[in-house]
Amino acid sequence: MSSAIGMSIGWCLGEYLGQLALNEFGLRTGEFVAALVFELTIWAARILPSEYFSKQQPLKFLDKLIWFGTEVGGWIIFSFVESRATNLTSEVNFIFSMGVTFWIVFAVMGLLKVEKNKNPPDWFSKAFIYALLGFGLGNMFVVFLMTTAMSINYRLGEIFNPYIGWSMAGLFLGGSFGAVTGIILVRMINWNKL
Repeated sequence: MSSAIGMSIGWCLGEYLGQLALNEFGLRTGEFVAALVFELTIWAARILPSEYFSKQQPLKFLDKLIWFGTEVGGWIIFSFVESRATNLTSEVNFIFSMGVTFWIVFAVMGLLKVEKNKNPPDWFSKAFIYALLGFGLGNMFVVFLMTTAMSINYRLGEIFNPYIGWSMAGLFLGGSFGAVTGIILVRMINWNKL
């Protein structure tokens, strides 16, 4: 729920404040403000529920580094590309999806440590195959979600107004990513220690 609400608010607020910065300071500043507001809102939504599990800390330093590092890397890559999108938050939506995808791949590999303890000789080959399948299927899943969210955004933005489109697309995309990452986080928690 927090991911869905955070993305819905972040998408609208990022686009709104980015448009204000665009009118005042130009395209690059508008894109930066939109992306920064979007990311800060998403990360605030991610951190709040994890405080509930503060003793467990299912998101370890490496998880945060992979997730955040992928998104920062995406920012750097997109800073060299001239945007042709009408929405200032288009790139940051893609970057957000990259961060989720890479984290899911590494989190699934982390969950395979249980398999390592059960069957040490076959562990590496199974982990490699699972990671490869996870990456391939994860990318197809993310592309499907992104395409659906953009369709929701476009259609509702046409029928009502862009803010309705962004908020509903954010609810859908954030809820979908939140459900997948939530399932993995629940599997990572040692419930006996709570």
